[in-house]
Amino acid sequence: MFGLLKHTTILIALLFVLLHNVKSEVALYPDATIFTQKDDFVSHIIQKGETLHLLSKQYNVKIDDILAANPGLSVKTFNYGKKIRIPAKNTAIVDSKVKVTPKTEPQKPKAMIPSPDTLTNSSEKAEIIKTETINIPVVVTEKIQTPENSNFHKTQESNIIRFDVDLYRYLNKQITEKELTENYKAFLKMYVEQIVGIGKFDSGEIFKQFNAFFSEPTLMSLYEDTEHKFKDIEFISNELNPALEILFREFPRMARPSVYTHISGLNQSVVVTDDVLSISLDKYMGADYPFYKNYFKSHQLQNMTPERIVPDYLLGFMMANFSFQGRNDILMEKMIYEGKLRYILTRLLPNRKEWECLGYTEEQYIWCTTNQTQIWKNILRSGHLYTPDYMITSKYINSAPYTATISTESPGGVGIWVGFQIVNVYMKDHPETSFFQLMNILDSRQLLIDSKYKP
Repeated sequence: MFGLLKHTTILIALLFVLLHNVKSEVALYPDATIFTQKDDFVSHIIQKGETLHLLSKQYNVKIDDILAANPGLSVKTFNYGKKIRIPAKNTAIVDSKVKVTPKTEPQKPKAMIPSPDTLTNSSEKAEIIKTETINIPVVVTEKIQTPENSNFHKTQESNIIRFDVDLYRYLNKQITEKELTENYKAFLKMYVEQIVGIGKFDSGEIFKQFNAFFSEPTLMSLYEDTEHKFKDIEFISNELNPALEILFREFPRMARPSVYTHISGLNQSVVVTDDVLSISLDKYMGADYPFYKNYFKSHQLQNMTPERIVPDYLLGFMMANFSFQGRNDILMEKMIYEGKLRYILTRLLPNRKEWECLGYTEEQYIWCTTNQTQIWKNILRSGHLYTPDYMITSKYINSAPYTATISTESPGGVGIWVGFQIVNVYMKDHPETSFFQLMNILDSRQLLIDSKYKP
């Protein structure tokens, strides 16, 4: 009876959580957005996880203007697959970096990654990233200072700052608002405004809103379960710290972040700013965690486990530092970019199997290996490799139950798997190539030729 009551409470409470959070889940990349320019409006097909708030930010228009352009549209009728009109206001294609610019032909990037000076000094580089589901980046310009007060929780073995633990202490009246603010002011501001999205940190009502948000029983139940499960995170630091050291040796001018853990209420997974790398532990409770089953699909659940924390920490950090600057509608460019990141990830985590680093099960990886020749032939015969097409590219790259362009028996994201295979073959033939040099190879077509990839 208790189990039934708890699950009923969860179903009701989720509506509160989803409506309270202005940010939401989006597809693996927002690049699948389809629109065409006509007169003063942009036609947009609503993608899974998009919200009115997200679209207003993406297209730089007011929510009221979107509603006015679409009579009958509301939060309740804002459904996946629906075609809506958005006032153009001179906006253009908005890619995964959310830069609103006049509509121009995509330019070939001058550099794949920032210069060493940019890596160490840029105050504009900041991302809030989802890993299984990548969220729209958020610009954060304020530096996040590491707490100095010895009364606040920091695991000595790992140097991971447990913001989630100290926030839990505050919610249970073990520390005061003043103590929490003094020790986490910059991080707390980002947390309130951009991670859980409950208002402006400097408003006089923020802690009242803060307490109201976490007073929701199901959200606090999730919080309590998370704190219990991750009371000891030594297993995270034991793998993460050596991996980061390898990365910093390969990129010596890269800024070293302070590593945090937080709770997002199933919102952002990985937060990256100039000096912060933080992960939302409540997104990794395990595929069998009862709370998840009503809200996530099986292909999502397989990567919501504690084992994914370290790979996602690293993948999110690399995505923020080595942002994709090619064309989002060309499959080859996306595959090689994703393949480079996964190749480096396998080298940062030498004790992990390749299938783990790619977010696959062993069976899924074996399926791809067994069908590798047919997969590649299918890509070539269909003409998908270099033909500009956002939807086709997204079907190869996005997280999904299967890759629709390949087979219903395939896992999702086969394009990433193929990209990894190409880069892996290339690096075996060019062992002298450093990570830095690899990330600066701009010509994906030439990399493919040089790899001699012919499965």
